[in-house]
Amino acid sequence: MVSKSQIQTGILGASLMMAITCGYIYEYWQKHKPPPEIPIQSWDKYMSQTGPFIRVTTVSAPLKGSFPLDHEGTCKLEMLNYMVCLHEKKQQNSECRHVAKDYFECRMNHGLMDKEEWQKLGYGDSKEISKSSSLLFAFSSPIFENKQEFLIFRALLRVSADKSDGGDRGAGWYQGQPRLELAVIG
Repeated sequence: MVSKSQIQTGILGASLMMAITCGYIYEYWQKHKPPPEIPIQSWDKYMSQTGPFIRVTTVSAPLKGSFPLDHEGTCKLEMLNYMVCLHEKKQQNSECRHVAKDYFECRMNHGLMDKEEWQKLGYGDSKEISKSSSLLFAFSSPIFENKQEFLIFRALLRVSADKSDGGDRGAGWYQGQPRLELAVIG
């Protein structure tokens, strides 16, 4: 007959063999398991499937006005000149248009921006209209006989310009065109 100690020894030996076998299987699996999928690989696997419920995305061209960033810093000097000009002129971009034009020209020459006509960018062939109130009043003075008529015209002009501007452009500019701002002198 088999004694109790022999049964315990047999069970202990079988348990030891099973533990060693499981250890070898685990080590083999660790060495040969597939690498974890990164999200792009799993997305490609998902997109390679076909069927009626798979949504296919189409790539569209970038929106007008979006352009690549200047990672190499080819136009950094022009950009810094523009930023300094804005700082000196207290964020009045209409006074820094000549510097902005240099920046746009640099971006167009280095392929960072589509080449556009200057007219489309708001830089026409005609000279920019000065925002000097004395010059504008000199042009408008023959039209008005007295100061009161001029004040009424100025108020109407300002209200209509504010409605059309929407407040998202710089002061004095609407769709690249200068907006007259008339002021009373004297």
